Amino acid sequence: MAVTWKRLLGVGDAATDLSSGEATTGQVLMADGSAGASWVSRRYTTVVGDGTTLSYDITHNLNTTYLVVAVWDTFSFIYYPQMIYPNVEILDANSIRVYFSIAPFTNSMRVVILC
Repeated sequence: MAVTWKRLLGVGDAATDLSSGEATTGQVLMADGSAGASWVSRRYTTVVGDGTTLSYDITHNLNTTYLVVAVWDTFSFIYYPQMIYPNVEILDANSIRVYFSIAPFTNSMRVVILC
């Protein structure tokens, strides 16, 4: 769906197009500081687990170290995924490392990263 956002100014001032285009899931409209804007991704999701590995490096390419990381066990619980709390290390602006105390089953942990 194409979306056009307008920046509203004072009475009598013309509105300015901030962005036209399609947003995809997980994108937000970010202003660039010069009356323009663009759709950018602020979320990354992946699934990890192989039954033997205790830590996983995840490259999210969100270009920030200010992150919220949630990990969901999608295998062990019958009715709904359960949030778990592994140790998380921020390696740099584009990657993290997640440490588990017990190796997760194959593709059983969904890692969601938000900024």
